Amino acid sequence: MLRLLEEKDIPEVIRLHTEYIPGALFPKLGASFMTALYKTMIKLDTTSTYVWDEDTEEGGEGVKAFITVTSDSSVLFRQILSRNFLLFLWRSFVYVAGNPMRVGELWETATYSNLADVSGIDAELLFIAIDRNFRKKNISDILVDECLKWLKTKGMFKVKVTTYTTNRGANTLLERLGFGLEKQVPFRNKTLNLYVREFSEV
Repeated sequence: MLRLLEEKDIPEVIRLHTEYIPGALFPKLGASFMTALYKTMIKLDTTSTYVWDEDTEEGGEGVKAFITVTSDSSVLFRQILSRNFLLFLWRSFVYVAGNPMRVGELWETATYSNLADVSGIDAELLFIAIDRNFRKKNISDILVDECLKWLKTKGMFKVKVTTYTTNRGANTLLERLGFGLEKQVPFRNKTLNLYVREFSEV
């Protein structure tokens, strides 16, 4: 069943985020930061997070997939940081204390919106994760379609999304869903594919 994220879903969403979004920085900042991140996003009108939950004999009840969409990623991250600045500062300090070379990783994440800039496109699909036991069931199509519907209510008809070039599953999915490769950008000693999709008002 498709529905909006609720606070009770956050632990399962954190698990999916941590397990299925390779290279993600936020899980490295700890569960307390991740919980604050998703609690904040629930309250913002610049973003929407949808979850897919099922009650099955194999997987049990709970969230099996989720996706986050924002009308403006740079504004979203400023809102998240302004509301959780002290927690972000503390968790970043703890993370960097373990290895000072991690400062670069934090800086690249903080400046990500400039890196992923596409003229005329602010809307972005930020996070998508699907439990491996629930793939190939068209759940990704349903999640993305719901995000496009939400963007239409905001008067937006173009959206971008990035994924590592090495993430073959995500790249194949995006291309199948009609996203076109706009450019490639370096990010954390790897390369990101930046995709764009334009969709109809109808």
